Amino acid sequence: MNAPEVLNQKPASFEAALKELEQIVQRLEQGEVTLDEMMKLYERGKFLSDYCKQRLEEARQKIESLQTEATPTEPRPAASADVNRGTDE
Repeated sequence: MNAPEVLNQKPASFEAALKELEQIVQRLEQGEVTLDEMMKLYERGKFLSDYCKQRLEEARQKIESLQTEATPTEPRPAASADVNRGTDE
């Protein structure tokens, strides 16, 4: 597998991506990497960050969809209509 394939390899899961991203941040913070390695780590980190953002957005949309499905479709009577009836009499 060549370098571009490794840099863009999809992680096994969201949690695996976060763990790898944390490891990359630690290595970059230590400052003991060459410039070339730093660039590769940064590129991989960006890929993982984008992956995590996408997965979170998918999860948010799924939750919203489930909440919409769980919401009753029949409209409830407006409370103000009951109040107005009492004043007309």
